[in-house]
Amino acid sequence: MACAGEFFPDEMTKEMLEALGRSFQRSRMLLSAVDLDLFRAVGTEGRTAVQIAEALHIDPRATDRLMNGLVVLGILEKEGGHFRNTPVAARYLDSSSPDFMVMLRHLSAMWDRWGTLTQAVRAGRSVVHKPIEQRDPKNTEAFIDAMHYRGKADAKDVAANIGCENVSHVLDVGGGSGVYSMEIVRGRSDAKATVLDLSRVTEMTRKYAALEGLSDQMHTIEGDYLETDFRHGYDLMLMSAILHINSPDQNRLLLRKAFEALVPGGRVVVMEFLLEEDRIHPPHGAIFALNMLTGTECGDAYTEAEIRHWMEGAGLTNIERKESIGRASMLIGHKN
Repeated sequence: MACAGEFFPDEMTKEMLEALGRSFQRSRMLLSAVDLDLFRAVGTEGRTAVQIAEALHIDPRATDRLMNGLVVLGILEKEGGHFRNTPVAARYLDSSSPDFMVMLRHLSAMWDRWGTLTQAVRAGRSVVHKPIEQRDPKNTEAFIDAMHYRGKADAKDVAANIGCENVSHVLDVGGGSGVYSMEIVRGRSDAKATVLDLSRVTEMTRKYAALEGLSDQMHTIEGDYLETDFRHGYDLMLMSAILHINSPDQNRLLLRKAFEALVPGGRVVVMEFLLEEDRIHPPHGAIFALNMLTGTECGDAYTEAEIRHWMEGAGLTNIERKESIGRASMLIGHKN
């Protein structure tokens, strides 16, 4: 039986329920400060609210109130009317820092659609979903940057778990920045990768490939992966964090297309947050299912058994599960 102990150390209390209900306030304070690029303006030398507001072209009184709140949260320090970043804020929240948590920009972009959770539960689907071409380009950029930031942390582990020594051509379906496929071909001039994604995204793929010095090995195909021809000749097919965007029928289609595009002996690697059969473990997977409900037309978090069934239905065999450093797991299927 599941209990509150998944996220709280003791039995849930009235006080904990209230704290949980109010937690959005602290989250919004942090995300608004990131939106405003406030931490870059604050720095570590000590500046007044008026100085910071002038630098950011925002209201000084409201700036002072927000920063006072961030002091209460322990993110900023205040002395004699001057604010400065704490060491952790300087490292992770200042956008000029190499360790800046770009993921927070994506979380801020998620704020509005999570605010529609009530309506989504009533409707059984997202009530704010828009095709990517109708979305704010800044939100798309924030999402791809966030996925790249997170992917960089475990890309080496992912490539090692897949075993890429004999891979010559990988198709990264819905691959975004190409962070994983870049790691697969890195240091091997005989290997190449193709990222299939929408044109707005592949522009960023090429940018990241250039930054990594991999432009010669990284190629792109523009299009919707449900409709676009995958072409042929791949010995590895990577599907990282895309099945949860789709319906079961769409995932069956994707895996059939992947199977047909592989050479004999090729593999399909699916990376997902895999739910257990009770659909409440692991806890982050259960919450992620709600993220898909608010943000997609028909997406969901899926169980290992569901994805295995689709892979087997596509013709894949010898399906094995592997874990990575991050929260996602891999299911690797083979084409005989």
